[in-house]
Amino acid sequence: MPELVVDFHVHPYFNHGDGKNFNWRDYWSLELTYRSLNYLRLRLGVKRLCSYFEERMRRRSIRMCVMSTFYTHLNGVVKAMVELRPDLFVGFCNVDPHDGDAGRVLIRLVKAEGFRGLKLHPLHQRFRPQEAPEIWEAASKLGIPVLVHAGKIWRGDPDYADPSHFHEVLDTHQGFTLILAHMGGNYVEDAVRLAKRFDDVFLETSGASARRIMYALELLGAERIVYGSDSPFIPMGDPVQEIRKIMNLPVGRREKEMILGENAARILGL
Repeated sequence: MPELVVDFHVHPYFNHGDGKNFNWRDYWSLELTYRSLNYLRLRLGVKRLCSYFEERMRRRSIRMCVMSTFYTHLNGVVKAMVELRPDLFVGFCNVDPHDGDAGRVLIRLVKAEGFRGLKLHPLHQRFRPQEAPEIWEAASKLGIPVLVHAGKIWRGDPDYADPSHFHEVLDTHQGFTLILAHMGGNYVEDAVRLAKRFDDVFLETSGASARRIMYALELLGAERIVYGSDSPFIPMGDPVQEIRKIMNLPVGRREKEMILGENAARILGL
């Protein structure tokens, strides 16, 4: 196992299935708690979350996690986790792409609230990236990394999460780093095509098959791939399977070190 492992894709939820199945009771009980607690009780709940993740990270030799959210109401939870354990977590915020002030909100969250990046979910938030230019203008000014869900979840999903939309975005707005989750999902060829055209585009590995990862590696090189688990959702709440997938790739140790931690450390300025 490489000395530095950084998980680029983690969400602030418990899952006591621990690699067996995802416990939706955990999810909804915590979600309702997030929506109802006042600040003091939120801090107490965050201590439990931090302890939970610290123990899981230690057992899996994960040095640091990017804690991200695709709900704006969870920004406070992520911020509290980072404030409590800055040695374990890097916080990515969320903004509403349908809000005309989204760009100004993002600038405030980064400059005043201390977030280090942005997480967006075009499918969940129902938007195409080129429809929110104010977000990309702000991200460019800030020079932050942006993690974006890519790929369909269900066959009938609209094309909101097609990486091809970012050709138009990046033709106009540059200066930020774009990380496409799930290797682009079912759009892996489009994700690779985008990354070949723009140097600041990276592909993240959660939920992707070894075959898709090798396809991207052969065309882009290991320096453009970052490890992520999408924990606690993929795979079934435990990142150990996602790490094992990278360790079993038919590439050398140096490539695995870059994917599992070094590339993320460079993007995040660790």
